This record gives sequence, structure tokens and C-alpha cells, in this order.
Amino acid sequence: MLLDDPRDCTHIMGETCTEPQKIGEPPVCTPVHVSDCPKGSSGFDLWGSALSWAPWVVTGILLLSVIALLVLFLIQMRRTRDAEAAAGKARADAVAWQAAANQAAAGGFSQSTVNELLELGDLTDSEAAKEKLSQVLAPSGVARMAVAAGDPFNDAWHRSVERRQATDHSQDRTIAAVLRDGYVSGSQVVRVADVAVWMAG
Repeated sequence: MLLDDPRDCTHIMGETCTEPQKIGEPPVCTPVHVSDCPKGSSGFDLWGSALSWAPWVVTGILLLSVIALLVLFLIQMRRTRDAEAAAGKARADAVAWQAAANQAAAGGFSQSTVNELLELGDLTDSEAAKEKLSQVLAPSGVARMAVAAGDPFNDAWHRSVERRQATDHSQDRTIAAVLRDGYVSGSQVVRVADVAVWMAG
């Protein structure tokens, strides 16, 4: 307990007396002083000791606050940088699509450009984006291959990249799923479709 004032301590004054050794002699008494104050210190001393630690406590709290603010600042900077990077990529993709559309309108693409656009289309699973790619490629005569699950496997049009165990013999060598779109130009295959194939036995 911290004591604000020495008067908070309990002081008891009294005396201890012993019986006389001889009859007729007065008892021998000794003064007694009892105190519950800490030895060698007063309430003021304890309060002063506590105050001596106060600057260190305040400094520690301020330091922790500064560290917390710094961490929050770094997190916010990271989020802002990621958002700017995502926005920049979206703008770059939009510019690329527009450039492709302009080139298509001007007279079509070279084979290498078509391949690059197809690879770009592979980066997304969005059906809307794939439809947009088909529109961009249309002036060059390139179209998405019409292939769906259940169609017979044709190694001239399809490439089997995954085999699945058929549960019915009628499924044997039919397409289980289209894993990557194929493209054609008229009757010519520009790129085969990657598919999963049902196999019996």
C-alpha cells in the first residue's frame, strides 16, 4: 500500500514493565514504540519511489503507440500499392484489347498475334472475356471451336490431357470436359482443344 502521509502510519506509544526482584521496590518499566510504517522510510518515500517510475511507464506507452501507428501505416501503404497495381493491370489489359480490336478492324492479325491473343484469353475463366476475344478474332476469320462434353473424341480437333474412368461403356472415348478452348479458321484448326476424355476399362 502506498502511503500519502506519514500520519497514515500507526504509531503506538507505551511501556513494558517487569515485576521487581525485591519486595517494596518499584516495577521496572521500559518505553515501547510500535509503528507499521516501513522501516527506514515513510509514506512520502514510497510515493516518491512510485513517481520515479512514472517517466519510464509513460515512455513505454508512447513507444508502443508509435510502433502501432507505424505498423498501420505500412499496412495501408501495402494495400494502396496493391490496389494501384491491380488498377494499372486492368488499364493495360483494356489498352491491349482496344489495340487488338483496332488491328482486327484494319485487316486482321498475323498467326503470331492470334497465338498471343489466345494465350491472353487463357488467363481468364470469364465467359464474357472469352466472348470478347471471339469478337476481336472474328474479322481475321478465327472462331472458337464448337466442342462440348459428350462429343466424340477426335484427335484432329482435340488433345486428351486427362483421362477419366467411364461408369458406362457408352461414354468410352467421349469428352468429359473442355479444359482449354480450341479455335478454327474455316475448316483449318488453329489450335486444338484440350479435353478430358472418358475411358472404359
